[in-house]
Amino acid sequence: MPVDKNNNLVINELQKKIYYIYYDLGIPFEININGIKVEKGKGHEIISNYIIINPFLIKEDNSITLSINHKNISPELIDQIKIELYVGDIVHKEDVELIKTINFSEDITQKIANKMSTTFNFDPDIYYESNYLNDAMDLSNDNLRENLLIEVLDFYNEIHDIIDSGDYKEYLKKYEKSNAREMNSMYYDTNEKENYLNKLSSRVVSSKGFMQPLDKYHLSINQNNKIISLEHEKYASPLYSIDSLDKIKTYGMMLYKSSDGKLKIY
Repeated sequence: MPVDKNNNLVINELQKKIYYIYYDLGIPFEININGIKVEKGKGHEIISNYIIINPFLIKEDNSITLSINHKNISPELIDQIKIELYVGDIVHKEDVELIKTINFSEDITQKIANKMSTTFNFDPDIYYESNYLNDAMDLSNDNLRENLLIEVLDFYNEIHDIIDSGDYKEYLKKYEKSNAREMNSMYYDTNEKENYLNKLSSRVVSSKGFMQPLDKYHLSINQNNKIISLEHEKYASPLYSIDSLDKIKTYGMMLYKSSDGKLKIY
């Protein structure tokens, strides 16, 4: 592969791949990428969506896991439950190719109580930094989980107050590494990065004074035992605003604890 004068890889536009997952599910489900929960449905309604998974990928040995609550689901219906993995490039964004249909006909299926999961492993073609959790502590040890909810709630309250004050500069500062991970994984150019950050800034400003109290949440530790977050019983995140027109904006946040014991935004 060609390199420039500084010995950096020269990547053409067609090599910049974007990976998608498509799902159309009306049952309780979770989709995890490398042990990170990226999508969840409660089964109240059928949800159809394409999600881009580049921000959660690493250079090799990636895992995609579909988990369902299969209680009261017939074997015939379970056979029809699936998600699909696609790939495209940043030039032909509408022209995607099916890589794999992930369903429960695979051999790699686990059953625990009413929960059933199937996992597909693959190596994507990516050309961006992806080792963002190298410094993350493994929280599988119960001793490390003591007071974790209090610490996480304090962090959420801090971000809540930043948004409620409309302080978009401080918000972008807090999310700086998280936004960089997102933008770099999508191969954004300078203009696209600027537009992305401007939209985030405008969103924070529009939520000024409209943030709702933090309530009805529970602590969630992801499958990789590194990513932690608060989940709301109704909304996508307990960080949300409702404006004067009853428009709802949610603000997602995933955290990890670094080796120095501090919580950081993933």
